[in-house]
Amino acid sequence: GDFAVVSLFDVIQMIENSRLTGILEIVLPKAKGEVNFNDGQIAGAKAGSAIDLEALDKFMGATEGTFEFRKTEQPFERTINAGSNAGLLLDLLRGKDEEGAILKD
Repeated sequence: GDFAVVSLFDVIQMIENSRLTGILEIVLPKAKGEVNFNDGQIAGAKAGSAIDLEALDKFMGATEGTFEFRKTEQPFERTINAGSNAGLLLDLLRGKDEEGAILKD
């Protein structure tokens, strides 16, 4: 898929709604990595040397780049524990907004 056409938020929502287990491979101009899912829930993430929330943060707001989802049989060890994917992503976006506000002051 292409982030110029569909947002990361929408891709994650589709994976969650389908309750898929697998790897979402992401290639952006400034970051490359993956997000791991267990039954549609984010279980972990990697982007270069960044892991988990730091890695997910690198993918937020992507408007260019590509992604590919591959199903896996085995679930992943959970290193991100969130009540919901949407809540987790909104918290990350809120953090980015607060960083931006701090940098503008």
